[in-house]
Amino acid sequence: MKAETTTIQLPRTILETGADKDIEFEGTLADYLPGINRVIRTEANIIPEEAVINGSKAEVKGKAVFTLLYESDYKEKLKNEKFTTDFVQRFDIGDLPKGDSFPVVNCRCSYVGCKTLNPRRFVLRCRADIRLELKTMQVMSIVSSNDCKGAFFKSEEQSFYSYCPPIRKDFNVDESFLAEGQTPIADIIYAALQFSPPEISVDNGNALIRSNGIFKCLYEDEDGETKLYEHGFATSFNMDDELLTEDCICNAELYCGTCEVIKEQDNYGEYRIMSMHGNISLCLNVFTKCKVSVPKDMFFEDYDCNAKTEPLVYDKIEHLTKHRFNIEKVLEIPDMPFKNCTDINGEMYGSEYSADESGVTAKGTLTLNILGAEDNSFNTRDLSVSFEELIPQWKCAKECKIKGSVKLVSLSGEIADNGRIKVKATGEIEGTCCKKDAVTAITGAEVSKRETSEEGSPLIIYYPAVGETAWDIGKRYNLNPQLVLDNNGEAFDKAHTISKENTVLFM
Repeated sequence: MKAETTTIQLPRTILETGADKDIEFEGTLADYLPGINRVIRTEANIIPEEAVINGSKAEVKGKAVFTLLYESDYKEKLKNEKFTTDFVQRFDIGDLPKGDSFPVVNCRCSYVGCKTLNPRRFVLRCRADIRLELKTMQVMSIVSSNDCKGAFFKSEEQSFYSYCPPIRKDFNVDESFLAEGQTPIADIIYAALQFSPPEISVDNGNALIRSNGIFKCLYEDEDGETKLYEHGFATSFNMDDELLTEDCICNAELYCGTCEVIKEQDNYGEYRIMSMHGNISLCLNVFTKCKVSVPKDMFFEDYDCNAKTEPLVYDKIEHLTKHRFNIEKVLEIPDMPFKNCTDINGEMYGSEYSADESGVTAKGTLTLNILGAEDNSFNTRDLSVSFEELIPQWKCAKECKIKGSVKLVSLSGEIADNGRIKVKATGEIEGTCCKKDAVTAITGAEVSKRETSEEGSPLIIYYPAVGETAWDIGKRYNLNPQLVLDNNGEAFDKAHTISKENTVLFM
C-alpha cells in the first residue's frame, strides 16, 4: 500500500519577461487654449493598473499620462496640458504549474516625443519598458507525518518568505500652499507631485506607508515673470489586508496619476494660495514569513517501507537593507540655450547588479531634463549620468540573482560658467537576493507488512559509533527512537547523539 500524502506550497518565480510598448496619442488642443508656437518639454508617466492571467496568456493594462509644455502663439506665454491614454500589453506565458500564480509588473518610460501637425494638433509618442514576472506558491506533494499511523519521521522545519499578490489602492492628496512674500499669482503653468522613497511599518492587518511629498508649481506672477514654487510636506497612507503581519516584509511603489492646482486668495484678497489635488496609486508588494515541516526520513516498526525522496526546488529570498548614495557632477551642455536653471526633473533606474567578496556593485543611469530661461525665452535639455555604486553591506553569492529598485530622493542643479551645470542627486537602492534552493523530502512511500517471529523480541546489545543518533539506531532495528533514549538515556547527549567511545546500548 501507499503511504498517505499531503501538500505544501513553496515560492517560485516561473517566468520573467518584458516588452517595449510604443504608445501613441493623437490629440487636439481644447478651444480655450492658445495654439502651439514651439514645443518645449514632453514627459510621460507609465502607470500599470491591472494584470490578468487567462489560461496561457497574461494581459497588462495601464495608462500613459503625457505632459506637454509649450510656448503658445499668444504672446509667447508658457502653457502646459496633460493627456491620458490607455494601453494593453499581452504576453504568452505557456502552461502554469499547479498552485496560485499571480503577476508582478514594473513599468518605466524609456523615450517620449511630440510631433506637431499644426498649431492645434499634435501626436505624442512614448516607449514603455514593461517587465512582467509570474510568481507562484507551487503545490508539491509530500508524505503526511500526521496520517501515516505507526510511522516514525525525521523532519526538518523549513523557513522562507512566500510570494503574495500585490495589494493596490488609490488615494487622494489635498494640500494648500501659501507663496508668502511672493508677487501674487496671475496664471498657473504646471504643477507636479513627487514622493521620496517610503518608509513602511506593519501591524497585524495594517500597513502605514509614510513618505515626503515634493510639490512643484511653475507659475506666472502679476509682473509677468515666470517663477517656480517648491514645497515639501509629510504624508501617510493606510492599507488594510489580512496578509499583513508583523513579521512580513513590504516594499511600495507610488505613482502620481494627476496633480491639479487652482489659485486662491489669501486673507488680503491676493492670489498667493495654491490648492493642490493629486491622485496617487499605491502598489504594496508583500512577502510573508512561512514555516513548513518537511519529512526527510521515515520507517515503521511492523512494516517495510520503500521511501522515495526528491529535491523540492524553491526561491530562497533574502531582503537587503536600503542604501543611499550621492552623485555630484558638473555636466557640459552643448550650445547652452539659457542662463539659469528654472526647473530640473530626473529619474533613476538600475541596469546591472553584480556580487563579489566586496559586496554588490549597482550600475545605472540618472536621466535629467533641465528647463531654463534666457531673457524669458525657455528651452530644455536632456542629459544623463551613469553611476556605479558599491554596496558593501550587501553580501550575496555570485550565483544569486540580485534585483534592485533605485529611487530618486532629492535633485538640484545650478548653471555654472562656460556652458556647464552642477548637478547634485541622492538616490536610494533597495533590493532582494534570490537563489534557487532545494529541500530533500519524502514525496512517496510503498509500505508492506513485515513477517515477524512468534518468539517475541530479542534483547539487543549494540555498540554504537560516535556520532550516531537515536534516530539512526531506531531505524536500524525498527524501534521507536524515543524507546532507545528511554532505555539508554545516559549514553546520549542533549542532541540525542552518541558522543563517547566504547558505549554499550541495551534494547
